[in-house]
Amino acid sequence: MIWRRADWAAATRPSRDELDLLERYVTASRNADLTALAALLREDVLQAMPPAALVYDGRAAVLDMWRPVLEGEERWGEWHCVPLAVNRQPAVANYVRRPGETSYTAVNIDVLCAEDGLITEITTFGPELLPLFGLPLSVDPAIPGRAVTGS
Repeated sequence: MIWRRADWAAATRPSRDELDLLERYVTASRNADLTALAALLREDVLQAMPPAALVYDGRAAVLDMWRPVLEGEERWGEWHCVPLAVNRQPAVANYVRRPGETSYTAVNIDVLCAEDGLITEITTFGPELLPLFGLPLSVDPAIPGRAVTGS
């Protein structure tokens, strides 16, 4: 069978449930709250980071990977998260302000897949894609969302 573009189903925007889940994910990420993040992940969640051949399989593996980034003496810093849509899926642009720095620096984009109110898959892309979505690579902490001069 030959498929024509006209035969493709129209893509839809993220549902209200997906947007609510995205809001909870953003809040938990901004607060570096692993307990809240864990509650949003399905037990068999996958996190991939293309183009690397890394896949974290299961809630425990994902949380183990996030823990040193969000908690403890080695945590990266203060988080700023910007909700967006990527390929009509809920997504988050993540920025971090490390101790001693004055601006937030882009870290990545997390694209979320959800089912029955839980995140089933996270695909994490590098920060170099942020300009494609009209987002800066660094953000002025006094005015979140405003690009730092020269970024």
